[in-house]
Amino acid sequence: MQLKNKRLEIIANLIQPCEHVVDIGSDHAWLGVFLLFNNIAKFVTNIEINPQPLANGIKNLTRYNLLNRTNNILNDGLTNLDHLEFDYCSIAGMGASNIIQIMQQFNNHKLHQNWILQANSNVHLLRKYLYQNNFDIIKEQLLFENKHYYFIILAKKIDVNIVRIDEKGYYISSGLLASRDQLYHRYLIERLKYLQTLNEVKISNELKNELETIRECLLQWK
Repeated sequence: MQLKNKRLEIIANLIQPCEHVVDIGSDHAWLGVFLLFNNIAKFVTNIEINPQPLANGIKNLTRYNLLNRTNNILNDGLTNLDHLEFDYCSIAGMGASNIIQIMQQFNNHKLHQNWILQANSNVHLLRKYLYQNNFDIIKEQLLFENKHYYFIILAKKIDVNIVRIDEKGYYISSGLLASRDQLYHRYLIERLKYLQTLNEVKISNELKNELETIRECLLQWK
């Protein structure tokens, strides 16, 4: 069984063989189907806030005879689920604010737990939350699909204080910058061109900071 969705494929490739994966906003449960079918995870918990997507997932799991290796929950993110023990938690396909809210719902963060996060917007807010709450960004990948750029982050809680970075630093992926990722370079150029079309007098301080940060970053790119 292969994944047809490139974003899900990247998420799946970030997951090492493990006991338990939680997928929030699992929709058709394709990530869980793939992980179980290929014996990457022994057990998957799918969480949905709406009944129809949950039913779609159960249908696919039943089709592949994998339902008995899953728990499928109708729930608002991780609310009242502090008892969950997992190796990976995937939260993808929503805005950064929603992802942050879900992570804040969980009061049992442990050092061995991995978080795979894909925000459709405001990824700088997600980086800021992670750094300010002692999550280390282990890896960050960028995907261009259907005319959109998607950042996919693998993060992990650590037991030492992370050095605070300048507010502007949240607009930049340090990992992609360090590796001189060419797709990231293209993203920065396109993002700068867009920001330059805006009236700098009227735009928010956030967008001004992002504009200045990208300019500085591209000047240093070699």
